[in-house]
Amino acid sequence: MKKNNETSYGIRLLGCGLIIFLLATVPAVAADFAELSRQQQQVLSSFKNSWDQLSEQKQEQLRRGADSWLGMTQQQRIQATEQFRQWQRLTAKQKQQIRKRYKQFQQLSPQKKQLLLRTNQAFRNMSQEQQNQLRSQWSTMSQEEKNHYSNGLSSSSESGYGGSGNSSDSGSGGSGSGEGGSGGGGGGGGGR
Repeated sequence: MKKNNETSYGIRLLGCGLIIFLLATVPAVAADFAELSRQQQQVLSSFKNSWDQLSEQKQEQLRRGADSWLGMTQQQRIQATEQFRQWQRLTAKQKQQIRKRYKQFQQLSPQKKQLLLRTNQAFRNMSQEQQNQLRSQWSTMSQEEKNHYSNGLSSSSESGYGGSGNSSDSGSGGSGSGEGGSGGGGGGGGGR
């Protein structure tokens, strides 16, 4: 039972950290910790003693994050926790690259964003073997070949074909997370 409580506390703590990291800032009216719902207080228990010292903006982020966490299924919580752990393991340089790609992605037209998201989904639908094969081919392709391949992959994903392709558009803010030109790891620029 003690191990279960420690695990639950650890997940809540990781959930809080993940929520803080993921949520955008939204101004709001400050509230006393006691005014939060019982469930919000449980998720945010590590902030109880410092709640009144947090800015209104940070309090709102935490409240919204707690609500988001409470709305997740157990499987979604496990997945979010693992993504947070993966993020924590990245080097500062890797995090910087991901942030840069995310900013680039946000500046794309809606059509280009959709193309990249469809391409990413098609890549994720591939077998591990197909993904690895594409990664090795990707590094030898010209930019024109990469664009042609990505466009074809995106089109094939609309028709339900998983095909073989890539999730990145080489420098356009693709949703991969690092080396090899493609990926599907957590923290990519896909706007999660």
